[in-house]
Amino acid sequence: MAAKKLGISVVFSIYDNWSFCPENCLVDKNSQLCKKFHGLHCLNCVPVKKKPFILFRKQIFDHFLKEIDGFAVLTRSERDNFIKNGISSDKIHLLPLPLFSDTEVPPASSDKVMKNNILFVGRLEFGKGLHVLGEALSSVMEKLEGMKVQIISKHSGGENCKKWIKARTGETQAVGQY
Repeated sequence: MAAKKLGISVVFSIYDNWSFCPENCLVDKNSQLCKKFHGLHCLNCVPVKKKPFILFRKQIFDHFLKEIDGFAVLTRSERDNFIKNGISSDKIHLLPLPLFSDTEVPPASSDKVMKNNILFVGRLEFGKGLHVLGEALSSVMEKLEGMKVQIISKHSGGENCKKWIKARTGETQAVGQY
């Protein structure tokens, strides 16, 4: 608000769904995609210590989100969520993160490329969508001979994730931590 009073434009960089979901991932307690965004229905998803704040969260967030001049988002999905939540598309700027710039693309080498290999690097948490990969693995493994899934993570939930994947695929391989 201070920036607005000084005539300075305010840009909010979006990296997750926290603006609309107190649990950051827009997935309900039944592991279904939540399309309601924040509101009293969030009482079913949040831990007890967060429940008192749910009563006022939507009202406060909506007020401040309307005051923001621009939003920098990384995906079309994030952009669409803001539009569905009443933010004007004129305020939303999609800033995709390319894997490489045109000058940094390494030359392809068949001896370095591992076929049928899926690599996940990141925190093992529900919002990252690794459960979606897990649900699809058994079907994918039937079609891709010799497929491997490698997970590099720092999160303490790694053992549970490995057990979950092993139950669907029959095998896991610990690659390491970042």
